[in-house]
Amino acid sequence: MANNNPRSRKFDVPTQLLAEFFTATDEYELEIELVEIPDPDTLCVEVSYHPSQRDVVMNLIELIDEYEQEEDDDENDD
Repeated sequence: MANNNPRSRKFDVPTQLLAEFFTATDEYELEIELVEIPDPDTLCVEVSYHPSQRDVVMNLIELIDEYEQEEDDDENDD
C-alpha cells in the first residue's frame, strides 16, 4: 500500500530565486510556510507536499543546488 501521508521539507531560498521558486510552488499547488529569515539574503520556508509530488520537490532542490553552485563558482573566479 502506497504512503499518501503529506510530507514536508525545509528550504533555504536565496532572495534571488524567490520568484522562480514561488512560481514553481504555486504552479504545483504546494503549501508554503515561512519559517524564518536567517539573513537578509535568505528565507527559510517549509514546503508541504504529497508523495506523488516528489519529483516537483526534487526539482526545487536542484534549482537551489544549481544556484548555490553558480555562486560558489563565481566566488572562486574572484
